[in-house]
Amino acid sequence: DTTAPTVAYTTPASGATGVATNANVIVKFIDNVGVRSNKIVVRVAGITALSNGAARNSFGITYVATNKGWTVTANPPAPWGFSSNLSVFATATDTSASPNGRTTNFSFTTVADTTAPTVAYTTPVAGAAGVATNANVIVKFVDNVGVRSNKIVVRVAGVTALSNGAA
Repeated sequence: DTTAPTVAYTTPASGATGVATNANVIVKFIDNVGVRSNKIVVRVAGITALSNGAARNSFGITYVATNKGWTVTANPPAPWGFSSNLSVFATATDTSASPNGRTTNFSFTTVADTTAPTVAYTTPVAGAAGVATNANVIVKFVDNVGVRSNKIVVRVAGVTALSNGAA
């Protein structure tokens, strides 16, 4: 046998954009004589997810045997970052007496963060009366990915009290 395994499909597809940050990476290898499950390697963003038949770096790995092949699903240990371009490297070897290998590379880009920070609360509350002239003003911002402290601007009575992290 001189035919190396082929990649039947990948998910996400090569070049995909707007991929969910919790997306699994799926690679299906097939071969005319079969694929050795313990010789499949999958790396995502430079991190080994699967090697020598075992999950690595806290990835969840699922193998599904197919006709003369394997479908491998790599479930990341944490969500991918927003707007991240992730490269995937996958290789497989067939079961012939003189093994043949195949490597595939593809990349995808995750969805952008489109959720703006919100104000969780303020002290004093909006419209409060009788507030001392030396009272502190507190504003708590929340966001799904965090708030950059050096990007907050606070104005009190038209005067900038905080800008780019400096009072």
